[in-house]
Amino acid sequence: DYENNKDYRIFVPCDKKLFNYNKDGKLVSGYSFTGSKNEIANAPQHLLLDGKDYIIFNDIAGTVYALNRKGENILSLKSTLPSNRKNYEVVVGNSLANSGIISTSSNGTVVFVTLNDKREEINLQSFTNNHLFNLGNLSDNKSKDVIVFDEGKLSAFSLSKKEIFNIKDLEFTPSFGLQIYSLTESNNVVGITDKNLQKIYLYSQFGELMQGFPLEGNSPILIDDINNDGTKNMIIGNSSGSLFIYSVF
Repeated sequence: DYENNKDYRIFVPCDKKLFNYNKDGKLVSGYSFTGSKNEIANAPQHLLLDGKDYIIFNDIAGTVYALNRKGENILSLKSTLPSNRKNYEVVVGNSLANSGIISTSSNGTVVFVTLNDKREEINLQSFTNNHLFNLGNLSDNKSKDVIVFDEGKLSAFSLSKKEIFNIKDLEFTPSFGLQIYSLTESNNVVGITDKNLQKIYLYSQFGELMQGFPLEGNSPILIDDINNDGTKNMIIGNSSGSLFIYSVF
């Protein structure tokens, strides 16, 4: 919604193509993105910086694209991300220097490619190639934090390398990755589902298993204020096809 007038644009990646539809499901005229070099790896995000619109995404080879409204790649970044990773997260800042895409290498090094074509590497600690990664805010300082699950250990770090928590000897395996949810402006949680164990876990921003968890369930977790009453609800499903709604804050 470029002009905040509900004239929405819907971007749909399909292999190397990025289709642009209006809210009526029709292709937008004047948009002419010819395609990425490789398969698109993440959901495009819209950034508005200094009055300019950018549609940001990357392909599986790690090439970062920044399109304008017409579908033209206007930045042509040379810096690249690690290829063929499970997670690529768009970072929305207030300038080209602190906006871009972040991911992790096979050994867990955090790699941040900014829109001013800088590549920053942050070495937190060594992880295996099978680690899971997500980026979100666990504190109330509005900065991003890195959450990693690797070989039964759930860890969280600030981008300044400060360890937030480190939980060892966990017996579950995340089935839908690591999800971060905001209950209030200063209260954020990490949600994990293990389909094999049929369990759902919710950890506080300090790494504490929240009271009443784990719960029975095998679905992704949805947390939202579904009644618009100021109370956050958690919706989960189980193997019998039932849905459960809990008040979590």
